[in-house]
Amino acid sequence: MSSTAPTLADALGPAHNIDLTLDRIQQLLGRLGSPQNAIPVIHVAGTNSKGSTTAYLDSLLLNAIGLRTGRFNSPHLIQEQDCCRVCGKVVRDDVWREARKRVQAADEGLPMRASDKEESTSFMEEQPPLRCTSFEKLTAQALSAFVLLPEAERPEVLLIEVGLGGRLDATNVFPAQNVLASVICPIDLDHQTFLGNTLRDITKEKAGIIKSRGLVVVADQRRASVNDSAASSSSSSLQYNTDVPLDSLRHVQAERSQIGVEAAEILDSVREVAFMVGARLVKSYVPWQALQATSFSQSSSSSPWSTSTWVNARYAPILWPSSSTSASYAGTYASRAGDTLISGPSLHLPRIRPALVSILTALQTLWAVARDETPSGLGQDGSDPFEELRLKMAWALRDDRDATDAIRWALNGTKWHGRCEWVDVELPTTVPDVPAELGKADEQTREDSEAMPVDTLSQTGSTSSAVPLHLLVDGAHNPSAAHALRAYIDQCILSRVATLRRDKPTSEIYLAINWILSISEGKDVSGLLGALFDDSRLRGAEDALSRSLADTHITTSGADFSSASDSAVTFRVKHRIAVTSFSTPVEGMPWVRPLSAQDLSSAVHSTLSSGEGAEIECFATVQEACTWISQEGDGKTFVELNKDESQGMSRCKASFNILAGSLYLVSDLYRAFPHLLADGSS
Repeated sequence: MSSTAPTLADALGPAHNIDLTLDRIQQLLGRLGSPQNAIPVIHVAGTNSKGSTTAYLDSLLLNAIGLRTGRFNSPHLIQEQDCCRVCGKVVRDDVWREARKRVQAADEGLPMRASDKEESTSFMEEQPPLRCTSFEKLTAQALSAFVLLPEAERPEVLLIEVGLGGRLDATNVFPAQNVLASVICPIDLDHQTFLGNTLRDITKEKAGIIKSRGLVVVADQRRASVNDSAASSSSSSLQYNTDVPLDSLRHVQAERSQIGVEAAEILDSVREVAFMVGARLVKSYVPWQALQATSFSQSSSSSPWSTSTWVNARYAPILWPSSSTSASYAGTYASRAGDTLISGPSLHLPRIRPALVSILTALQTLWAVARDETPSGLGQDGSDPFEELRLKMAWALRDDRDATDAIRWALNGTKWHGRCEWVDVELPTTVPDVPAELGKADEQTREDSEAMPVDTLSQTGSTSSAVPLHLLVDGAHNPSAAHALRAYIDQCILSRVATLRRDKPTSEIYLAINWILSISEGKDVSGLLGALFDDSRLRGAEDALSRSLADTHITTSGADFSSASDSAVTFRVKHRIAVTSFSTPVEGMPWVRPLSAQDLSSAVHSTLSSGEGAEIECFATVQEACTWISQEGDGKTFVELNKDESQGMSRCKASFNILAGSLYLVSDLYRAFPHLLADGSS
């Protein structure tokens, strides 16, 4: 291709380019009366878990603390308006339309009222058009919508998720005195074209939201490969002490030996940016031992597969930039005398990395804001304009039963669609015949008509299409998120198989892992697929399973990984992949394109080249993909194939269904099956 060939951005025009600068958005907001200055804000950046962190913050502020909230997230789930929420609900239609009207006029430079107060008679004169990008206008529209609400409905705290990067993102427009905290969620390689090719470069871009003399909360950055792989082998526990308090780690070398090189590099980069602007620093802590694969917990009510665990929250102290002139302490942080880690509430949480990170980062953020001494926010008379907010937060996070119950209730009630969410998809009762080549089953699996469910954790029912398809929905779209998702899947499978074997003598277990996948162009496809199809935890789980299953023989996709005695339980896993392309154009983001189903299918074939027996099919729509994977069962029920009466042993099968790879694919699912959003929180 010629170097002068037009790009997609060229074809779309300047309004759709990703042009990272703050000049246009600042001018646009100025024309709108500077709505970004009206309400205190918690600003959230990072690569993963940004949206879920804001969702948990929202629920805690609203339901445990009693404050009105406004939240801005991107990308939207179904339509653009979904990105703007007030007290957990999508903003009112009339407010959204009025905000759009004002933003459009301001962008085009048309004469408009200079104030949002209706009684104002002052008008801005016509000005040159700004030609803002779609995301800049969307950000301005959300901020305008918040302040257009009547005083009694207006949010008391805003929760703003960064769109891309941080330093030059359109959301980075808040004055330092209004930012209660800048939050840095887990960081990984993504969007390298815009942010840089190293973790240090990317971290510094995201840390660009840290305000002068402000407060920054850093999520636990320890990697999955350090903390919860291979059930925490003894060698890894010698190298990485996952129980060390993060506030005690001052120097990069110490951090590297305790938390891993990558996490230390991220923390050092954040610390460097924070120190340069005189910001206070808080390091959130997650007890990753809760994810150890050898510890099986009871399934939660959301799914017979899902697992949960008890976690004791711990609050880290606020660290202050060292004022020492000694070279040994230059650029370091220290807590004030007497400030130590404080025990928080005991919480029953989903056993998945993103949930633990999001929940504990949200709690740590509110704890830090409640106790912050904020020199950037003090008025000329030394008063804190947000003192009442801090007092309400501190009271809600107090150490007593009522406060803990309120926190638990708020967390349990948090909804964040498309992120490790279990749903039941109601498929049509009449299913077209599936070509024979799509589902050539083993001889044993052809006995479905006589099969009966045997798993006591699941609901009794037929495996026909009339039964809802139980599906795990997660928009994991980069390798780190995919690793976390696959770890959760493996924990779910191993826990339930162990429970089944304990409750029902079983000689053979057949599990079909069914995937519905679509991935955006430009993503690390090989890294993402490699993480999703990594069967190493299942292969390496023989020791863990043997505690509950006696001898266990694990086979994945036809490949044999362990030997077994005559009394062993044979556990066979087969991958079935439904490849599709999410629908386009994406509203407000016409530059987003899916990898073609054919190209993604080829990538899946390459990833699974060493595995035997995997099935891969391309489909035009997510509905067709759901119908195909439903051929293997409802995704909930373990079905008995036959029983050896002489030995009292059973053979059974089940399916585990996942939709992943893109949040835009998640959107397609909800559009195709609107009953999934029946709670009204679309």
